[in-house]
Amino acid sequence: MNTAAMRTLATAAVFTLLSSTAGAQNQSPASQLEGLMQQWLAIEQQRESMRIDWQEEKLVLEQRLDLLTAESRGLQKHLKKHSGLKTKAQQKREELAAEQNTLESRQRKLSQALVQADRHVNALLPRLPEPLKNHWQENIQKLALLKEHPSKRLDLYLDMYKSFDRFREKVTVHQALMPIATQENNTEQQEILVDQIYLGVAKGWYLSRDGQYAGFGEAGSDQWLWYSDNALSEQLADILKAAKNPETARILPLNIKLSGEQL
Repeated sequence: MNTAAMRTLATAAVFTLLSSTAGAQNQSPASQLEGLMQQWLAIEQQRESMRIDWQEEKLVLEQRLDLLTAESRGLQKHLKKHSGLKTKAQQKREELAAEQNTLESRQRKLSQALVQADRHVNALLPRLPEPLKNHWQENIQKLALLKEHPSKRLDLYLDMYKSFDRFREKVTVHQALMPIATQENNTEQQEILVDQIYLGVAKGWYLSRDGQYAGFGEAGSDQWLWYSDNALSEQLADILKAAKNPETARILPLNIKLSGEQL
């Protein structure tokens, strides 16, 4: 019980005592004394009861306060724990977002590189020597089947560029059927089996198996061009022997016509 309630009860007891005293003036002194004693005892009992009730209520309140304090501490611990988890989760989200941005950037760069490679390959393809051109065309057919696999497409483009570098750094002998005019000023051509000799990717020569037809070729602005020059037959025959038997090869002269076209 709080202090205000105790004061109210005490005031009421005093008022009762005063009223009883006023009413007891017509009684005998002994009766008045006995009445006063009973009233005093009743007031003391009320006061003691109030004191006990207040102590009990105080104990209950203190227990409730202890429970609330303990609960508050527990909640604070949980909040700190969840706050730490939230911080870690936020950090993980930020890391994943950064990785996603990096992957998207790489994907954009890869897509741009593939577009540039496609343009470059298609621009070079018509100007390539026949054996290298055949290899590139095989890869281009594979590329058409890998539109949804950019990494595999990139591998094919890299293979094409590597094959270009290898071809450019060596002499290549290749057998092929070529359309050749068998007579001067004759527009009709026949398919004749020849040996082609390529010096890198920009220059080449051919010689028919019977040694009757010879000529040279080069990369033009938009295609590979062949020219007839039968006077090269003897030189090309010696070079073919040397190319097929490199252990007995020797330095041989060869007429080369230079042009402004390069690969």
